[in-house]
Amino acid sequence: MKRKNTDSSNNPTSGTDCFGLLAMEIRLEIAAYLSTVGFFSLRYAPRAMALLFQLQTFWKTRFRVNGDRGFLAYLAEAPQNRKRKNWRSIYHCTARIDQPHLQLWTLRRIWRDNQWLADRCSMVKALDDKPRSQNNLLSGVSWKEASTKMRCDRTAQQGQNHTKCQTCYAYHYAVVQTVSLQNIIGLAVSILPEGTTTYITGFDLISADAGTPNIIFGYRLPGKQVTINLCGQKLRGFDVSLGEGGIQAIRPIFNTNINTNWIGETEGRRDYSLTQIISTQLILEDEIKVISGKFDVSQFCHYEP
Repeated sequence: MKRKNTDSSNNPTSGTDCFGLLAMEIRLEIAAYLSTVGFFSLRYAPRAMALLFQLQTFWKTRFRVNGDRGFLAYLAEAPQNRKRKNWRSIYHCTARIDQPHLQLWTLRRIWRDNQWLADRCSMVKALDDKPRSQNNLLSGVSWKEASTKMRCDRTAQQGQNHTKCQTCYAYHYAVVQTVSLQNIIGLAVSILPEGTTTYITGFDLISADAGTPNIIFGYRLPGKQVTINLCGQKLRGFDVSLGEGGIQAIRPIFNTNINTNWIGETEGRRDYSLTQIISTQLILEDEIKVISGKFDVSQFCHYEP
């Protein structure tokens, strides 16, 4: 009798892989919440997830309204979706849509605009009393900082009052918020996509005490967060990629030689002659104790000639 091979190295759903213990439907649902790029990275860790890459049902999840091809969600929702489709092929064929394909190009542009509006509306602002309650942390601390010019997205108005914003003629107040990293075990970084660019809108500070709610630093964007695990590591600083209007990407730097990934889109900030990202390094000799940030708040007012 031939003996069955039970070597875990040949069995991607062995007990050593916790994802392999889950039903395929559950694994598909987990994958549906990830971008294709994110899932592509995940599949190298749990081998059981790599199996999904070959399934048409996985590629069909890319066409959900909040997926990578959400502007084509009607293909999956229409009655004719019962017919067999090669979703993987459709996904790759729609990777690039030029303006000559006017209908698809317009459909994608409207979908992206709607996604951006939904993201902006779902952003949760930090409580107003947080900045004032933490201001005493500023004294006696050595700082490293990076900043960029504010970008005004308001409707342009006519006038000569240059004491206000020269674009919208409303007041802009930079609100300073300062938070301590004491007893914090993680940072959930919120990322706002804007076309091919991203912006870091803020952090959720995750407390070591499970009963303590997260502290919002800046703005929280539900469903668009990447977590930095601080357990057992000293966070010494960040690589910061600055763009017009804010921080577009960050990369945590620890006291070890761990090579961490960028959080946010950096393709537009790359120097191809040097094959590296153009960034500003904020590194302390010891671990970070406090983070401070400036967030723009616009106060609308009537135009005064």
